[in-house]
Amino acid sequence: MGRGPLYFQGLLHPAEVREEVIQMTTETAAPKEQNAKAVAQAALKDLPDDATLNQVLDAIEMRGKILRGLQEAAEGKGLTEDEARARLKKWCK
Repeated sequence: MGRGPLYFQGLLHPAEVREEVIQMTTETAAPKEQNAKAVAQAALKDLPDDATLNQVLDAIEMRGKILRGLQEAAEGKGLTEDEARARLKKWCK
């Protein structure tokens, strides 16, 4: 098995994957300090040597989305838990 985060090795449950990715992303730098190149470099650093192109793209996209979400939350633009639950309830009909 290749080196790299446990979620790329298939050893974590999806809920644990989310927590690991958020922790790795937030440890890299604060959202306002991130640019696209830094996000990509951090994602590449954490991937195993045998990662596929799809895994590379997914990791970069996931980090970017997490950082955008953290930045929006810091700016007070996020949803409350109740608002998020209401939206999910509509989507899951």
